[in-house]
Amino acid sequence: MMRLSTAVTLLDIASELHASLQEIDAPFWDGIGGREVVVDPQGVEDLRTASSTAEADKELKWYPTAQHGLLAEPKPLRDDIEADVHAWVRGRLTMPRRTGAGSASEP
Repeated sequence: MMRLSTAVTLLDIASELHASLQEIDAPFWDGIGGREVVVDPQGVEDLRTASSTAEADKELKWYPTAQHGLLAEPKPLRDDIEADVHAWVRGRLTMPRRTGAGSASEP
């Protein structure tokens, strides 16, 4: 059971973060389960609309049967979620070009 003072502190922090969403300008991937009971799904939409991140760098994935702990979902759903996260990260990595056998060229 959570102490009341801890709950109040967490609520204060969440409110402060919510008020500062427009300051976020980094790329982000956000996944949410359709059976979410911990996080208000409206917060995800608020992040998408209020952040300064370019639209191309925002991704929201909805998993209708998932709960809060996306990576604790049973397979095969967890495999799908992991694949989505990996694909998003890989899509933002810049790999050095290789020239010749095993050498990386200058960017």
